[in-house]
Amino acid sequence: MTPPKPAAKFANMTTESKATPAPAPTAPHAPTQLYPLTSDEARLHFTETLDWFGAARASMFNEELAAKGSFATLAPENIARTTLLNFKQTILPPQPSIQSADGRYRLTPIKSLHADLAIQVELHSRKMKNPVLYIHEALEKKSEAHEFTRSLSTIGDFTFFILHLTRMSGDEITPLGADEIDDVIHLHTLSWHSLLFLMDQKDSVTSVTTLITESDVIAVGAYGGESYLLWQT
Repeated sequence: MTPPKPAAKFANMTTESKATPAPAPTAPHAPTQLYPLTSDEARLHFTETLDWFGAARASMFNEELAAKGSFATLAPENIARTTLLNFKQTILPPQPSIQSADGRYRLTPIKSLHADLAIQVELHSRKMKNPVLYIHEALEKKSEAHEFTRSLSTIGDFTFFILHLTRMSGDEITPLGADEIDDVIHLHTLSWHSLLFLMDQKDSVTSVTTLITESDVIAVGAYGGESYLLWQT
């Protein structure tokens, strides 16, 4: 599968200004939790997702790199471990079907724990001076960007939506809240493909290799698009 073409350079954000704390994030729905997983349990699913960038790049996420962080998965409370380890099956209660606009079909929405992922992203970003989130765009081409995809950029041969998780206001740095992060994640991920990289960016990112080897958090879609598997340092 050949994704669209992408390449962008980013200036470091000034970090000497005072930061304005954001309110603590709260989960918007039924309780979920992060379940720790071992590398043996989780790494294969990671490399299968990273294989979108080619086998050579996926192989960079080897045992040595994986050992620099830990794996966890987002799932509802009190779920069986055997269910957690089947990343292909769904884990949330089925959603009621709805009628299509033309009345010809019944459609079943896919519920996702993207809001919970946004909370995790925000919590990690608060520990960083210049947090930047990269969301792989499996379908969009930069040349076809519309209003809501103005931040599309290419890195190597791939397209990403880039979100700086702080904004400047005068001499202050204000962190983005979980709700703002959630809006972007929900808009730029797919039920069949989610791949996100969060890093405390120091230099311009010009290769996918940098994203894989230098990110502090990598999140990939799991459970039929309903949730995410995380690797975090």
